[in-house]
Amino acid sequence: MKKIVCFLIMFSMVFLVSCKEKTEFTGVAEGVRYSETYQICTATKEGVFYKGSNDMVHFRPVAAREDMILCYDPNCVHEPATDANPDPTCKGALFNGAYTNIAYYEGYIYYSVMDNVFEHDLYKMKVGGSGREYIATLPYRPDFLSGVVFYEDYMYYMVVENVRNEEKGKLEGTYYIVEFDLLNNDYRIVSDGFTDYLSGLQVTKDYVYLWMADASKNNGLFMKRVHKDTCEPEIFISVEDYKTHRSLAIYDDYYFYYDGHGEVGIKYFESGESEVLIDKDCSIIPDDSLGNGLFYRTVTDDGMTVTGGFFYDLITGETLDITEKTLELDIRSYDGYEGIFICGVLHSTFVVPEEEILATGKVVSE
Repeated sequence: MKKIVCFLIMFSMVFLVSCKEKTEFTGVAEGVRYSETYQICTATKEGVFYKGSNDMVHFRPVAAREDMILCYDPNCVHEPATDANPDPTCKGALFNGAYTNIAYYEGYIYYSVMDNVFEHDLYKMKVGGSGREYIATLPYRPDFLSGVVFYEDYMYYMVVENVRNEEKGKLEGTYYIVEFDLLNNDYRIVSDGFTDYLSGLQVTKDYVYLWMADASKNNGLFMKRVHKDTCEPEIFISVEDYKTHRSLAIYDDYYFYYDGHGEVGIKYFESGESEVLIDKDCSIIPDDSLGNGLFYRTVTDDGMTVTGGFFYDLITGETLDITEKTLELDIRSYDGYEGIFICGVLHSTFVVPEEEILATGKVVSE
């Protein structure tokens, strides 16, 4: 899952780029409707939504460390769904006897609910609303944990088509990316079928981008994209190239990459031209940030200890040292669309408004 981390796509963005001057980046990212899940959570400017280990939907408000079950009834005792309580009244309860994952987008919780390996149901619930609404059944096993992307009025995630091989006596699966129409409650497959492992997902106007691990080559990592209309796949970073050219995040016309040590660059799809934007003489962990900035951490050579945190502004070319807040809050990612920094991991994830973090930064030179 990517990334369980952090991404960087700007739809409806106009960039005037000079391969010589970083300060000539200009961008417009207003009005973009886009969201990605982060690890097991959906991080937003309101806070973090996730499925807890108690099979309840949890919510952690922005800048808070404590969470709550997502139920607004002050008299509710928040009983989960069980055989003894198969139809709970608590709005935070999940489904009894079914494997469920969730993602949040524009005021709604979306549920994928699976009680067999051949299909799954989709439900949605308005946050603070009256309850869940069934919207569709898809003839595939869902995999929300590989990432869910919302782009405009569509939801994208991986599904598995399982077929029973009677001769071998086992199930055989083929993976696809499904596009679900949130307005019409309909879907279509928008990728070729694949059997490699998916670790991350991004979407642009025309393409679905896949972070992959090659199942036949010792799980070597590579990148490919699939055109939404033709479903034709294209590998643009091979297993060999990915060792020193790790894709971080995708735009319509170009992508950001990491060399595995201290450089982050930009490369253009059409021309093939590239430029190094960040060049450090120490090991770094760059975040796959969303928006007009790149967040990265410096680490010791063994990669075990974080020593600093920095924010590179793609518009101005300036770098802010935000080490103090990075270490204090355990900052892991940046989402410029939501205007937040994402801190902590898994069930401990929380978000802090970007202005609180960036206000503490000091401009440094690369």
